[in-house]
Amino acid sequence: MGKTFVPFALLLALVAGVAGISAKDTQSPKYKNVEVKHFVVADGVALTQNFVNVFYDALRDQLQKDAIAGQVVEEGTAIPDADAADSIVVEGKFTLFKPAGRSMSSPGKVDWEIDVYRKSDHSLITTLTRDLSTPGWKEDALAKACGQQAAHDIKKGLK
Repeated sequence: MGKTFVPFALLLALVAGVAGISAKDTQSPKYKNVEVKHFVVADGVALTQNFVNVFYDALRDQLQKDAIAGQVVEEGTAIPDADAADSIVVEGKFTLFKPAGRSMSSPGKVDWEIDVYRKSDHSLITTLTRDLSTPGWKEDALAKACGQQAAHDIKKGLK
């Protein structure tokens, strides 16, 4: 009995631990919808449209994973009036881009500003800024990492 009891107890503890972690991870979303607008690029900031598009996709994906809202919708998607009070809009602007140099001692920099506001009355909930030093990554990897970071910033800013 002792030999089978120990593995069974370990299995039971593992299942209970996973269930506890899952319960924490499956928080209900704070908002019903989040509409994500394409970020604009400030005058004089040299970012490609590909960077902006990859950033946008990564931001939307990460907002969905972070369960900011029940549904993450694209810019211009109609949200029913009944849901507007429980919906937010995310829009932003890239304010600086400096590519990384060839050496690790010369990191790049991407800065942005994000406004999050209520869909129903357009009242500002929060404004977030980020000054991000970047390694010499390829454009797609950098844009994806920036989009994920922006989503994490939004999640933290809405707490």
